[in-house]
Amino acid sequence: MSVRIISSLEVPKNIMSEEDFSLLSRENKRFYLKNLIKKILELNSKREFGVTLKDLSLTINLVSEITLQKYLNHLNDSGVIYSLRGRPSRYFINGRVSHEIPGGYFELSKDRIYEFKLIANNLGELYSPFIIIQELKKDEFDETEKKGSIMIRGEYFDDFINYLQKFKPQINEFIKNFKEKIQEVID
Repeated sequence: MSVRIISSLEVPKNIMSEEDFSLLSRENKRFYLKNLIKKILELNSKREFGVTLKDLSLTINLVSEITLQKYLNHLNDSGVIYSLRGRPSRYFINGRVSHEIPGGYFELSKDRIYEFKLIANNLGELYSPFIIIQELKKDEFDETEKKGSIMIRGEYFDDFINYLQKFKPQINEFIKNFKEKIQEVID
């Protein structure tokens, strides 16, 4: 008995059968495979960790893994897709701005939420990702709207926190004075 592992990729509904694929000319096979890989990467563009060669080989059984790798290399070299090298390499359709890794969040009031995320735009940044602190505001319908954000390189985060702690009394004094000045203008 053989067991076939099914990939969790989103795939186009109309992938060609092996029989129909074998009837195509060499040029049409290339065209079809190149576009099929691009379409699969587009459909899975929100996958946090991309698509691996193994994912594709479990989905596309028209050619060998070696052939799929050649197509991935060609698409990568031409800039249609890009990859994060590693074990395994992960492939993405070009156009994705960053790779988000979920963080956490906390609420300061009933309508203000602060969300933390880690992002990396390339493999080098995975070792020192950026930390984004995003402010969200809830409206009367409990929908959230993005307000402002701050982005700090991970390797400087401790220094950033220490700096804020050091100047916390001055910041609090500034806020107090600012509120007093505003009140004077209103009065």
